[in-house]
Amino acid sequence: MKKKYPSRSLEKLLDTPREHVWQLLNELSAPGLPQKLQSTDPAHDPTIVETLLSFEPPWRLAYSLSGPATNLSLCHASYFLRDQGPQCQLSWGVVVNPQPSAQGLEFLECTVATTAAFINHIANHIANHIANQATAIPNPAGASNAK
Repeated sequence: MKKKYPSRSLEKLLDTPREHVWQLLNELSAPGLPQKLQSTDPAHDPTIVETLLSFEPPWRLAYSLSGPATNLSLCHASYFLRDQGPQCQLSWGVVVNPQPSAQGLEFLECTVATTAAFINHIANHIANHIANQATAIPNPAGASNAK
């Protein structure tokens, strides 16, 4: 009988190029998460070890979460970035050991919820940046703001 590995995935289309999303993904990652996200992030439990598995700028970042608090023998996750013209598709996926315990499934769902909040935080950051650019008053050529 073939083993079935539970998995979850998230995707978001962002109105900015892949390189910008990659930069934000790295800049806004823990410990730079807003306090609200830090308090719900299972990776902030000191008994959980986050191990980098693959770092392929600006396309892919893979990692594992392990430790007794995960209640999982396997928890591998990856961020993927794909060009969509001037936009970027940000995807995240996680796979865990077959037949996880109830506590392992709870950890998985908490990880998914925290990652969804993090991806929304990135999307909001991009939207705010775009809104600020749209409302900025351009300086006429040769004009100076000095008084």
